[in-house]
Amino acid sequence: MHKKKEGNRIYLSATPDEQLKKEVDHFYYLPARYHRRKLPVPKLFFSWRLEKYLSKGKLPKNIMVKIAELLEKNNVLLFCPNIPLLAKMANFIQNTFSNIKLTTVYSQDKERLIKVENMRDGKYQLLLTTTILERGVTFEKVSVIVLQASHRVFNKSALVQIAGRADRKGQYTKAEVLFISSEVTISIRKAIVEIEENNRQAFKEGLIDAL
Repeated sequence: MHKKKEGNRIYLSATPDEQLKKEVDHFYYLPARYHRRKLPVPKLFFSWRLEKYLSKGKLPKNIMVKIAELLEKNNVLLFCPNIPLLAKMANFIQNTFSNIKLTTVYSQDKERLIKVENMRDGKYQLLLTTTILERGVTFEKVSVIVLQASHRVFNKSALVQIAGRADRKGQYTKAEVLFISSEVTISIRKAIVEIEENNRQAFKEGLIDAL
């Protein structure tokens, strides 16, 4: 990329790393969205035997109950740490909730763009995905679940981006973000703290209507 000598280069990121912050001359911080609502703060959903269930291609009953509750209110994006688990969870959930329309999407999926559009059009109630959809995509009226949020693929930046899929547009204000995990990692803690701090800063600056 080339620019004129007197030109400026602008970087735009929801999750800039520390190195980028050090390299830029000026840093502008926008902690709110245009619709003046606070960012949904992720809730921790502990499942102490989660890995044991996942190894068998299953989910604990309390998690299935929560998924059902969310699906009664809106559609759901469920993030999995890898493709093999993605397929197992899709099969298990579909066998349990036979009336739910769901599908999976991942980076090598040739029908990825079609599935994303179908989700936007309301043809699916549940979309199971890898981190391929952590950024750059917007759905209305969706809640977000991160399954096995303690997995190394879900670093702090990824968790913040994933949480940001909820309540991006539209009038619906009841979107939830759940981090399902058997432990609390540093990444989980930092992601939640960053989102809470964004909300406090936005309220302080008059950019959102309420906390």
